[in-house]
Amino acid sequence: MKIIIAVCTYKRHASLERCVLSMRNMTIPDGCDVEFVVVDNEPCNKIMEICHKYQLTYRVEQNRGLTFARNHTLDYARYVSADYLGVVDDDEELSKEWLCDMINGFKHTNADVLAGTIDIVSDNSKIPPYLLDAYQFSKVKDYKIVKTLPMGNVMFGKKILQSGLVFDRSYNFTGGEDINFFLKASQQGFRLVKSPNANVREYLMPEKASLYAYFKRQLRVSELHYRKKYPDISVSFIIECAVSLIEIFIALLLLPVTIIHDKSKIISAKYFAKGLGRFLSRKNKSQSVYGQ
Repeated sequence: MKIIIAVCTYKRHASLERCVLSMRNMTIPDGCDVEFVVVDNEPCNKIMEICHKYQLTYRVEQNRGLTFARNHTLDYARYVSADYLGVVDDDEELSKEWLCDMINGFKHTNADVLAGTIDIVSDNSKIPPYLLDAYQFSKVKDYKIVKTLPMGNVMFGKKILQSGLVFDRSYNFTGGEDINFFLKASQQGFRLVKSPNANVREYLMPEKASLYAYFKRQLRVSELHYRKKYPDISVSFIIECAVSLIEIFIALLLLPVTIIHDKSKIISAKYFAKGLGRFLSRKNKSQSVYGQ
């Protein structure tokens, strides 16, 4: 059974080495031929040195952008006729039983794509706990069929690899390519499953470790969501904008509370970003967040 485990990277050699070390320390199930692949979106000697040190396949995607890098992993898996393709992020650390959990999950669920759990952590004691909590992903207690998934800790089965599905380049520098990809997969009848196992620890990078960065992330998500939901101005969109004004007003009311109450900081940021995002969805372009 041929398995590719790939990680896309862009100027993050320090976090990448922690990620690939955890990959190399994983338990490999019997009968699995595993190839570890790094897709570098900007050729870097330090990244090449890490790949040589840990005996990884080093690939370069010359076209800048996350969707190009994501699609590179899909193309390579198809090229080598892989049975499975696992994709993780360069700021993650895989559990020792990650691969075993993924393979067992496919056996138990007949999934086409399986997503493991993600714990947001930090090695910086100055980052407030409420901010770590805000970035946490939802988890399931048992295997659950879903309509879409985030990237970062997923494994593709052979059926979806052979389908030719690709990440939409219109999301190249904005994010949201993962939600779009998996929605299309679900609509085409592929079985997407969330697993309670196959855990990774994702380290909160310095560029994300602030309330302002969290707000920008929520704003970007809101912009993308409403641009796709309402491609043209309509009565429904005008109603949404009215709701936005209410949400922004609530966020402003919460501002005095945020000084003493940490959870209110997150609630206020979410309301304000969601409301503002509806209006900004009329812009032609979203802010670039690639590499963040």
